[in-house]
Amino acid sequence: MTWLTRNPAFEVVSTQKRKELTIINDEGLEVDLDRKEPVFYRDVWVEGDSLTITGPICDHEDKKLYAVLLKELALNHKAGGKGLTLKISLKEMVRLSQLSECGDAVNKLKRQLSRLVRMSFDFRNAKGNRWMGPLINDIQIIGQGRDCRMILEFNHFMITFYRLHAYTSFDKSKSRLLKGDSSAFYLFYSSHSVKEMTVTVEKCKKLLAIDDTFDKKEALKRVKKAVDNLIKSGVMHSERTFVREGKVHTCLA
Repeated sequence: MTWLTRNPAFEVVSTQKRKELTIINDEGLEVDLDRKEPVFYRDVWVEGDSLTITGPICDHEDKKLYAVLLKELALNHKAGGKGLTLKISLKEMVRLSQLSECGDAVNKLKRQLSRLVRMSFDFRNAKGNRWMGPLINDIQIIGQGRDCRMILEFNHFMITFYRLHAYTSFDKSKSRLLKGDSSAFYLFYSSHSVKEMTVTVEKCKKLLAIDDTFDKKEALKRVKKAVDNLIKSGVMHSERTFVREGKVHTCLA
């Protein structure tokens, strides 16, 4: 789950290199060019996985912005929100990114968001499972200037790679319960736009990356423990959340 912090997709880009990757469009605005060809990495996190990146080059400042936005999404989930939609004003983004409130800061944020939306991934893990798509699916801009508001739609597949620290620090007295498997479960359920759902234990095994060498009994024990932790922490409804007949029935509290 340290995908964001160790992702080679985010590069150190010098001022000179950024200029070489920039053009001026018909409206006189600076626009970032796409890569001339896809970049391919092998054995990024474990032996046997691969990552292909297309689109513009994102730098470490873009990574920080993405982390800030994901933290805001986590706080939205804490407040009872569901799904992967985040509504935020440009002013708030400037504040959270700790930028000065000037025209250059606004334009910088817009360029960063454009790069994040356009950069796309094709990731295959060692088991052959595949995730494709951008970090953010779409951005709608409502209004103009610094007072505009944005609606961001995060990609459902890519968010599961995010470091889950933000989801383990909502309540200090209960954060110890939301680590490891239960933390991954929590992000999975809160990222859906429904309060109640049923998934198979087999799907849970994939979600938790439980190795095939685990027998069914051991895997089921691990799934049940994660579900019990979500009930104890108050995330799941105690009576409407249970594991039965190879399926996990859940209801967010």
